[in-house]
Amino acid sequence: ALLREFHGHAARAVFDTGGTLTKFTGDGFMATFGLPNTSGRDALNALSCARLLAAAVDSFNAWRDIAGLPRARLAVGVHYGSLLIGALGSDKRTEIAVVGDTVNVASRLERLCRTADGAVAASEALVAAAQAEDAEVAARLLEGFRPLPPRRLRGRVAPVGVHLLPAAARATAAADNPL
Repeated sequence: ALLREFHGHAARAVFDTGGTLTKFTGDGFMATFGLPNTSGRDALNALSCARLLAAAVDSFNAWRDIAGLPRARLAVGVHYGSLLIGALGSDKRTEIAVVGDTVNVASRLERLCRTADGAVAASEALVAAAQAEDAEVAARLLEGFRPLPPRRLRGRVAPVGVHLLPAAARATAAADNPL
């Protein structure tokens, strides 16, 4: 029941911000923005989705606190770049998958949230793309994020610039979709 409720919040956040829910992975999921067609606001949409998720988990946790239940923890990695999409599998089972360096970096950023006490980790590439799409909206969506020193991520030669929304500071600055 807990996972179904979380997946419901996740699906709403993704679809409300123009994303594609690529797959569920146990207690997580992967979403893409700009597939099958780019919108010109894909970076902003991805960042807005992350903020909606943070607000949804905050609301969910407020209810769980009242009920005396354990809190849920959010860890979101958001990156911007090109992807490969295609059918993977065998003649017995095939699924549409999104693969590539962009997916790998987003996954590493999600893991970084867990060790850096963050709710959302956005790459410098995502932040720059969002600012290029609309600087004013990007500034609102980035309220509460703090830049971290560039991080070395597994599988990457060059360090990646990261902006972290701390778990304790999931501000509601952009909790509703500002787009």
